[in-house]
Amino acid sequence: MSKVEKTEAEWREKLTPEQYHVTREKGTERPFTGDYQVEPVQGIYHCICCGAPLFEN
Repeated sequence: MSKVEKTEAEWREKLTPEQYHVTREKGTERPFTGDYQVEPVQGIYHCICCGAPLFEN
């Protein structure tokens, strides 16, 4: 997979504020607040930025 190159303005346009904070500013989401915290979805999880598979649940 090739490197995804975007300006910071393009990343801000593509991602939600929380996604931008976590992926571009080394942030974290608040504990126990993630979308899949209560009921995980079966399947392969992918990177929101480049689409690379990360892990399978």
